[in-house]
Amino acid sequence: MLRQETNPAVVNNSSPSTYCFDVEAVQRFFSTVISVESFARSMRAYNNEISLTFMVLSDSESEEPIPSEVVKGAIYLNKFLETLNPYFTNSKNN
Repeated sequence: MLRQETNPAVVNNSSPSTYCFDVEAVQRFFSTVISVESFARSMRAYNNEISLTFMVLSDSESEEPIPSEVVKGAIYLNKFLETLNPYFTNSKNN
C-alpha cells in the first residue's frame, strides 16, 4: 500500500505542490509495469466494457438504475485518464 508523502514536487515548472501519495512509486509503476499510454488505453477499454455491461443489465434484467458509484467511477476514471494521457481533449484525435 502506498504511504502518504509530503515531499514537495514541481509540476509544469510551477510552484512546489504537496502530494498525498508516493510520487516515486507512481513513477516506478509507469516505468516498470506499464506505460502511461498503455495504461490509459487499457483503462478506457475496461471502462467502456463495464459501462456497456451495466447499461445492458439495467436495461434488460431489471428496472433498477445503474448504481451511482458505477456512474461516478466511470466519470472520474475518464477524467483521470484524460489527465494522464489526453485523447478526447487532444485536437489531433478529433
